Amino acid sequence: MFHPTCFKPLLGEAIFDEKGGRGMKKVWLSIILCLIMVLAACSTTANSDSPQEGIKAKVGSDMVDGLKIDIKNLEVNKKVNTKKEIYTFTVKGENRSSVSLGLGSIDFVLKTTSNKLIEPDPSMKAFGDNIFPGKSLKGFVSFSVPETTKIKALVYKPKNKELIKWTVFKDS
Repeated sequence: MFHPTCFKPLLGEAIFDEKGGRGMKKVWLSIILCLIMVLAACSTTANSDSPQEGIKAKVGSDMVDGLKIDIKNLEVNKKVNTKKEIYTFTVKGENRSSVSLGLGSIDFVLKTTSNKLIEPDPSMKAFGDNIFPGKSLKGFVSFSVPETTKIKALVYKPKNKELIKWTVFKDS
């Protein structure tokens, strides 16, 4: 095995103490810890929390009553220990009017192919607030959906009035 002081020319004097190389223990320990972290970060295992492939939403912007609403992303994950999936949409609202407007998770519902409406899951993180003129708000809206249920659309439905629909479909 190499004696730690043989690395002195490569690593410099700063890591060696007066006892002749015991500072190398810190270097080797740091290298080993870094390798463990890199290997742990690179390892992947399939689990029930991984996103489902093949379900997509028509992303894009729509404007209603001075509020521009962007649906940026849809992620579908299996809910642990249940026969449900979590549909999570990234939503951004931008107020382009001259008055304060409200937007939140509660303003959205999912519509199934049988026209049943699914409300946001109250156990998931929600967003909502007033948006001042010229400002924007971004958040997530999540729905807990039985695995066998087929979703047709995300609907912006404030005050029980359907104003905008975004199509949700299975990618084939």
